Amino acid sequence: MNRNIVVIVGAIAGAKGITLYHADGKETNLALEGWKTKAIMDKVTPFIAKRQKVEIDLDTFEVHAHIEQRSGGLIRFVREKVASVRSWFKPAAVDEPSKGVEAFTETATVDDGDYGKHTYGVPTADPEQEVIVAVIGDKKVPGVEALHAHMERALEDGDTEGVENFMKRCASVIDKKGHSIQELLNFMRKGDLPIAKDGSIMAYKVLKTSGSAIVDCHSGKVKQKVGSRVCMDPKLVDPSRRTQCSSGLHIARRGYLRNFHGDRIMLVKIAPEDVIAVPMGEPDKMRVAAYHIVGEIPSNAHDLLRSNLPMTRNDVASKLLADAIAGNHVPVLEEVRIGAEKGGNVTITPLVEQEPEIIAGTSGEAKALDDSDKKPAMTVKELREAAQAAAPDAPAPQGEITKSHVQMIDGDLHVDGKKLEDRVSQAAATGDMSAALNTTSAAPEKPKKLRSVATKAIVENVLGQVVEEKPLMPQKHADAIRLHSEGKSNRAIEAELHICRKTLKKLFDKHGLKPNG
Repeated sequence: MNRNIVVIVGAIAGAKGITLYHADGKETNLALEGWKTKAIMDKVTPFIAKRQKVEIDLDTFEVHAHIEQRSGGLIRFVREKVASVRSWFKPAAVDEPSKGVEAFTETATVDDGDYGKHTYGVPTADPEQEVIVAVIGDKKVPGVEALHAHMERALEDGDTEGVENFMKRCASVIDKKGHSIQELLNFMRKGDLPIAKDGSIMAYKVLKTSGSAIVDCHSGKVKQKVGSRVCMDPKLVDPSRRTQCSSGLHIARRGYLRNFHGDRIMLVKIAPEDVIAVPMGEPDKMRVAAYHIVGEIPSNAHDLLRSNLPMTRNDVASKLLADAIAGNHVPVLEEVRIGAEKGGNVTITPLVEQEPEIIAGTSGEAKALDDSDKKPAMTVKELREAAQAAAPDAPAPQGEITKSHVQMIDGDLHVDGKKLEDRVSQAAATGDMSAALNTTSAAPEKPKKLRSVATKAIVENVLGQVVEEKPLMPQKHADAIRLHSEGKSNRAIEAELHICRKTLKKLFDKHGLKPNG
């Protein structure tokens, strides 16, 4: 991956995110939460707190770099241009792009031997656009930026084995099933469940009760249970991504469950090798050649799922998921093979004489990707505390501003009645904040302007104090001073702002202003 070196001179944490300020006046915006934000803030905060600049390589804080490191170099990540990636697929004929396809893809028709002719998405748009490619041995899997949420969760949990195995399994079939792998990555982009340790996909299968049996919702003919491996010949699975509902085994991620009306929701594992097609414009479900039922989700978690909320808010479901990810689940007890379309010619073959005893709940708890107890990586308060901890007894340099010098007027920070923009601009370029915060410093000539929020950020971090979001001077008072500077009389200002004359007189006397007219 390319190096992306920046010099950080300040930071601010707000309600919507964290902004890092570069020495050249540029910015890097981070989410409040997440592994990347925490890793960067752990690096830069000690320097910012001591009023020092720090050089960092932003690319080293990308999840891909750390997955590569954890794999011992067995998985590498490179950036490839779209034009290059497209040439790998070599489609026989290109169809017209269809409505509903993302701007990044177009459809291409290929003949893939046993699977017949079908369509799939290949990277398009700007040929110079880059995608992230996982390189495993001599195999390349493009588009793995879709796995960002899975990779970040794996790093947060300190266990990347699952995502590593997933990419290895994708690489093992990329030459034969490149179309399916690209569609699978599209499915995974918004998937809600982590990847299992063995590299399997965790997803849902909705079934229904029929007498004493559990059967599929469509034909009602396919009996199955926890421990069943339901499968069919891949040739019977419709490989066309243009077809939404067709022959094949349908599994879903959480966002699609409201469309299924069965009364049993199963947790299933799917081998990446068994994925056949993800319907165009409907990536919440996919058709596969096989799935393994590893558990049944408790009925009191169904409402969560059908409302598109994490099932792992339910303690039992959370433990079930943890066991499934770790491999502590019922193995394949029987093969349920479908020999014809619409659930026809079903053969059930027992594979074990005695079901092994599985002790449920021994793997702890797991969370859906969007169901973690995240907290902001850094807050304004924590930045202030870090500054105080770094230099608790350090006296303020002579002439350095304190909070009493600072006022917010018309959305801009002022020190002793003058804007800070010019001095901060120069200070940011050198990383030396003392010049910006010394009230006796002369303003530089022809300064590079910065937004007032940048000034506010640097003041907050260097002073170790918070400049409140509300103006330090009431807005009406600031407006009164502005109108006075425009030559308006006290009477006119009183009428426009509805401020009594006594208040205006006190305000103007305080700032040494004489009435106009």
